[in-house]
Amino acid sequence: MAPKESKASHAQAGEIIAAFGRKSAIGKSTLIRCSADLCDLTGRPWSGISVDRSERMPLLYAGRIAQLNLPLESDSRHDPYAQTRAFGILDAAIDTLIKQKSTLLVDVGSGEYPQAILDHMARARVDSHLVRHGVSFTALVVTTSDAMVLSDVPLLVDAIQGAMPNARIIIALNGKLRAFPPIAGTDADKVWKASIQPLLTRFPSITIPAMAPGSWEPFEERGLRFSEVGLLDPGEIEADEHKLMSWTGESRGLVVTRHGEFSEWLHDAWAALATVFAQPLQDGGKDE
Repeated sequence: MAPKESKASHAQAGEIIAAFGRKSAIGKSTLIRCSADLCDLTGRPWSGISVDRSERMPLLYAGRIAQLNLPLESDSRHDPYAQTRAFGILDAAIDTLIKQKSTLLVDVGSGEYPQAILDHMARARVDSHLVRHGVSFTALVVTTSDAMVLSDVPLLVDAIQGAMPNARIIIALNGKLRAFPPIAGTDADKVWKASIQPLLTRFPSITIPAMAPGSWEPFEERGLRFSEVGLLDPGEIEADEHKLMSWTGESRGLVVTRHGEFSEWLHDAWAALATVFAQPLQDGGKDE
């Protein structure tokens, strides 16, 4: 039997990074948005798929992120392969990344979406297809410190490994609710000690800090990307200061303070996510 190729060699032919989590509002889209902007910042070619009914990501990254909707139950009754046809968007994106040796970012929605994409990957034998072409698959299993969200992590890890045996699994600890580890004696702490700590001895993890409350909302309302705001330097560049003020309609002091807190979070998030890419990122950004 031939030896397995190393994960490092897989990365040379492109990679897929997918954010998973069955609960909503836990930060999956946030991590994919950060990753997309990081790819642009470092000059890495990428494309994306939003496996969700929400049009938010495809609108934010028009022409870069495609939307993949699952068929309605009524459609599936008439066509037993309706769901497989829907995942043709994913199949085509994989073909493209193999040719271009690029990165594919996949934002997997909540609810039925994680199981749907994993079922497709298992039936279509996506794992062996990727291995054959030297493509790495990284699953970001995203969780907050909420007890219910934490309790789902081991189940999701098992499901991913069942569908994608060669997946590189990374636990993404999102501190948006409160920092890790959970408060001692709480339900979350019990789940953490019983289920999450053992996983952290088997799989690598990243920690995403909490974003300062209110630091991003005015920019989100403008439909801006993280990098469009975070890379500005109002402390040194007056035009950047005026741009921020025009976006929010706020005073200089308020908008500069808001920007400072957001940009600090963004750079911390980028530092964590840079370790997720199987192929090292090159520094293509501005000098510090």
